[in-house]
Amino acid sequence: MSGHDFEAEAHALFESRYADAIDRLAAEYSEALYPEHLQLRISYADLEDASDALAKMALRNLESAHEELAAALATYDERPLGQATVRVIELPDAATHTVGEARKGDIERLIGLSGQVTKRTEVQPKLAVGVFECYECGTEARLEQGFAKIREPFICHGCEKKTAQFKLCKGRSEWVDHQLVQIQQPPEDARGGQAASITVHLTEGLTDRIESGDRVTVNGEWIP
Repeated sequence: MSGHDFEAEAHALFESRYADAIDRLAAEYSEALYPEHLQLRISYADLEDASDALAKMALRNLESAHEELAAALATYDERPLGQATVRVIELPDAATHTVGEARKGDIERLIGLSGQVTKRTEVQPKLAVGVFECYECGTEARLEQGFAKIREPFICHGCEKKTAQFKLCKGRSEWVDHQLVQIQQPPEDARGGQAASITVHLTEGLTDRIESGDRVTVNGEWIP
């Protein structure tokens, strides 16, 4: 069992270094059409100073760290910020690479990739959690989605038929704004004239922020 009170450590960080940023976020939140797009950005160095354990969690288990930080933000100073997210930026040099330099030790870890944007798609809704209804018996099932094609339940837990057909209940499912961006190794770093590239999935408040030709560093979980 962890001996860390992550909520208290995050609250101390917010109070000491991000109180003004949270004030601005709260003002935007009350007027925001899409509050889930709003973000509090904290630097890795600040997080490490406040909680070394939480900083290491961010690098090794990004989803858990995001949950801890978002929960702390939602309870900070009784502010109604439950749908806002917390992003960790300015990662240490050891976790930041040029496109093409990530290796097996970086898989499923938080890393930064630097390069030049060469392509971007339009922002489109993407299924995050699908609610599926069995045509046979009407039983519903919720299934979290990835970034590939839509996944349907393997079996209906109502009629227990593996051959059951399902319909997607779009109105009761959960959706996110989604954009694909291709980032290429800068020409000066390319070896033998062949520049490496990678496709990046951006969601919610990270979408529609960069343009083709921009030099960027994108932070996220690397899943090759």
